[in-house]
Amino acid sequence: MNPGEETRHLPVPSHANDLVQDLGLDVVINAAASGDRFIADVVSNALLNPATTVEQVQHRHQVLTDVLAQPALIRDLYRCTVEALEAERGVRRSWFTQTHSTAALRRAVDVVSVLMDHLRELRRLAEDNRDLVQSAPLQGLLERQAHDLAEDYLDEVSEYLRALRSEAISVDAHLGKWNSVRGYELHRPPAHRPWKELAPPPLGHAYTFVIPPRDDAGADALSAMRDRSVGQVAEVLDRSARHILGWLTELRTQTAFYLGCVNLDQALVDTGTPTCLPTVTPAGDGRLTARGLRDPALALRTGGPVVGNDVEGDGKLLLLITGANSGGKSTFLRSLGLAQMMAQAGMPVAAEQATLDLRTGVFTHFRREEDASMTSGKLDEELRRMSGLVDRLPAGGLVLLNESFASTYEHEGTAIATDVVTALMDRAVRVAYVTHMYALAHAFTESEDARVLPLHAERSDDGTRTFRILPGSPAATSHAVDLWDTVFGAEQTTA
Repeated sequence: MNPGEETRHLPVPSHANDLVQDLGLDVVINAAASGDRFIADVVSNALLNPATTVEQVQHRHQVLTDVLAQPALIRDLYRCTVEALEAERGVRRSWFTQTHSTAALRRAVDVVSVLMDHLRELRRLAEDNRDLVQSAPLQGLLERQAHDLAEDYLDEVSEYLRALRSEAISVDAHLGKWNSVRGYELHRPPAHRPWKELAPPPLGHAYTFVIPPRDDAGADALSAMRDRSVGQVAEVLDRSARHILGWLTELRTQTAFYLGCVNLDQALVDTGTPTCLPTVTPAGDGRLTARGLRDPALALRTGGPVVGNDVEGDGKLLLLITGANSGGKSTFLRSLGLAQMMAQAGMPVAAEQATLDLRTGVFTHFRREEDASMTSGKLDEELRRMSGLVDRLPAGGLVLLNESFASTYEHEGTAIATDVVTALMDRAVRVAYVTHMYALAHAFTESEDARVLPLHAERSDDGTRTFRILPGSPAATSHAVDLWDTVFGAEQTTA
């Protein structure tokens, strides 16, 4: 089950804010988190730092197949680890930096003691569910959990903790050179001491001394002797407590990711959106097919079903999307980007079926509002953002362009866009481009380049938008008059 470093917090990519703004990534993350900030961080990290091998994705899919069928298991595992770590935070943790052995031992005992009930619950969850799961990673986790947290082992640990809480200790030591004390050996106190052993020994049978109440030097010396006698035990228990906390922290991270996937899947199903675990193929394979692909952020925002689209883009490096205004082009663009990110995170995607090859990253270049300070024009701003995107864009990525370079004359915009898109394709970058620039779309479509897939937003004869994106050559109009009729009324068109 262990995704290892894949689920740890990695640096946030520099273009993360663009992805959030352009794709509605925050909506997807919030649905996965279901109000839990830690889950949000783990899922966000997985989305923004995609898996780089098919094996990583397949590993997560194996576990997801189990947890989607047994969601109560992942919820209980996550809840138990969270409760354990919260309980530990209730214990004073100065023992992490404490040098006084007796105090460090006491704090380590307190930490391990407060975790015991939670460790027993984790063992019970493992024993109750290990025969109900099918995936090797999850079976392995539960089997190790049941074995490492066996009842007799936990009982033995509890007995040691009880002994270490004893205020009275028994120590063997020897006098060394210059009457120094050597060879400290701490004895485990018996579980039950006879009452006779609690009484002081008869006179003549042992040497004893009592430190006067005001003998500070004597009290300090006795404290130092006690500190040396428990030093090794304190160090061992300190390491044990750290190990348990580290294991619980890693288990919380792993289960947070899978619980986030379960939450997101359920949220999408509640809107009537189909989900699937996609097939992910190696980088450079060129695969891109989907049936019923949807924009999950839009479905989550509206709380209802949205129109799905089919894509047959195997071997295509340029998806050129044209057609009617308000016809669903930008929504389709977002559905492609989110599907790629969710697939490479090992998460379910909003589609009936999907197959995608690995990409080195997803990047966006969407239109922005004009610079309010008027320090630069829109084209300058677009070119600066494109330059920054190209500087950090690795070969084999996915770039989503939404009406890029439409802020200038079409002739100039077409020339700029042609050079940019051609250069990206030459680096095996897949480009999905929504544009109203007919000259650009027509030129690429007529180039007979097998890597180009022209698509258009469907429009009924009466002007109704179906929000379906279909294969087809670009039209010379975006039917902007339909918007005029919608806003001002069709009767005014002929006035």
